[in-house]
Amino acid sequence: MKKFSSILLISAFAISLVGFNGYAMPNDDDNLDPSLKMPVRKLYPDRVAAEQQKKADKKKKKVKPCKSGEQCEYYVMYHELLEEQAAQQQHAQESVDMAALDSLLNIDYTIVDYAELYKPKPLKWQDEPLTSTADELKPYFKSLRSELGQECLIPKDVTMGHSDNQVYFYFDDNGSAPTALRLRAQYYADDPLMMDHVKFIVNGFDYIFRPTAIQTGKNGSRMYWETFDNALNSQDKDLIYALSHASWASVTFISSTGINHNIDLTKEQIQDFYRTLQLYQHLGGKL
Repeated sequence: MKKFSSILLISAFAISLVGFNGYAMPNDDDNLDPSLKMPVRKLYPDRVAAEQQKKADKKKKKVKPCKSGEQCEYYVMYHELLEEQAAQQQHAQESVDMAALDSLLNIDYTIVDYAELYKPKPLKWQDEPLTSTADELKPYFKSLRSELGQECLIPKDVTMGHSDNQVYFYFDDNGSAPTALRLRAQYYADDPLMMDHVKFIVNGFDYIFRPTAIQTGKNGSRMYWETFDNALNSQDKDLIYALSHASWASVTFISSTGINHNIDLTKEQIQDFYRTLQLYQHLGGKL
């Protein structure tokens, strides 16, 4: 009987011990999502550990000052916040990169033909202000009676004779506005030319002038001269501008027989073209 009582006492103590341990050590499954409880926890420990870490991260606390200076507490998920910031930075960088790419794609990479852009061009008439006064220009001129029987202003270094090769502008000097700007040119050599027209080459470009009323004559037994003296008009404006603004120029008397005569114009002759045009305009001359 005593032996039976001892067995009952031992059994009761064991049952009470088991109950105590169950109360003191709660099952971890109680805090898990039902889908992760036993036997999932045993079969997929890594999955359960990851879920627990995720929940632990959500509980991290961050303190941020309020505008009033008080401490405001709020819960943030650090990993999501960092991911969002990283995504924003990446998006911003992508926007910068795309803008830079667009700017490169929008550049005109067409190869410019600088030879075509800066190649010389023929001089054409331009209205421009006068750079010198009439009083400054007059010392470069003299007054002579022309073959037309009227007083005229011509550059002081040329003559109206028939004994040399000459090309120049001049105009009448009748005390009022000049009536016309004139071009006088003369061929003088030991062979007759039989002039047909004139080609001026100015800065490498051709300007053709067809004179009227060409006069011819002879000096002595072997020298010949051919002269024209024509009024210029608006149709000749490009030629007038080109001769008066040339860097270099020449004139070729074109013969009807195919034997031509060329003269290179000097810098002084080109300056005379310019001064004559300027004085002509100062005194009221019009083209």
